[in-house]
This record gives sequence, C-alpha cells and structure tokens, in this order.
Amino acid sequence: MVLDDLALPLGQLRIRSDGSGGGHNGLEDVLQACGTNEVPRLRIGISAPPGGFDARDYVLSKFRSDEQEEIDVAIRIAADAVENWIFGDIKQVMEKYNRKIEG
Repeated sequence: MVLDDLALPLGQLRIRSDGSGGGHNGLEDVLQACGTNEVPRLRIGISAPPGGFDARDYVLSKFRSDEQEEIDVAIRIAADAVENWIFGDIKQVMEKYNRKIEG
C-alpha cells in the first residue's frame, strides 16, 4: 500500500512491513478491513497542514508551486522503491529508501 502522511515532512519516505495505523485514518480503515496490522506500506510525507487548515481539506488540496519539485522527486523515488519491493526483499527496500529529509 502507498499512502500520504501528514506526520512526515514533505517528501520523506517511510516503508514498514507492518504496524498500527498510528492515527492515519485511511490506513486504520484498511487495517481494520484486512483484519490485521501485517500490511506492508510506503508512506510519503506531505507535512502537517498550516495552522487553521482542516486536515481533510489539506490532504485533498494540490501542492503549492514551491512544493511541487520536491514531491515530484519523492514520487519518483517511491515508484523505484515499489518496483524494488515487488522484486526484492522489503527489509532491503526499507534500508535503502527510508530516509530523513536533510535541513
């Protein structure tokens, strides 16, 4: 599963083989429907909404022009990670693609 995440900085990737939904409503719904927390996922950070901005509206909004290049790069890297994940071992993919955003 690939999903966005408000709790991660813009463009940061986080891959896990299982775990709770961690407050992510969409992920929690999927885990509940699957009846297990053992659902591998790749989260792409979109940052928290600015003050006063409703989270639901923020998630559904377009990226600002100053964010577009960074999210485009993250999406390309995420696509590579998914391809590696399909043909390889998730632990190796986690080691390679889980990264912190610098600065």
